[in-house]
Amino acid sequence: MRCGGGTNYRYGLFDEIVIKDNHIAAAGGIANALGAVPVQSEVEGFVELVEGVAHGASQIMLDNFAVNDMRVAVERVRACSRDVRLEASGGFSLRDAREIALTGVDSISIGSITHSAPAIDIGLDALSAAR
Repeated sequence: MRCGGGTNYRYGLFDEIVIKDNHIAAAGGIANALGAVPVQSEVEGFVELVEGVAHGASQIMLDNFAVNDMRVAVERVRACSRDVRLEASGGFSLRDAREIALTGVDSISIGSITHSAPAIDIGLDALSAAR
């Protein structure tokens, strides 16, 4: 395609969301399909939090918020919108989960569960038939 002079207008879902005929039919129309598309936004402070809520984010990831700031964020969002899910994210471990849960966030992302999990060496060596 490129050798012939063509270019991509979209590389993946990160470029834009595509709502196709099956989505439209399942939702009962284009307006319903567009309204049903959840949008998650990561925010790094209160200005971005207010902007995300104001512009319709259905889920907001509170990235690297201090625990007290998470509590304030939850109070502010709940005061104006109960439909926004709040997720705590950014450098937490399982030992922090209870304190973070008590802030009122809806979910907690703990990356160390996957990126820092200890490895286990499992050998799958087969015995030789000659033994």
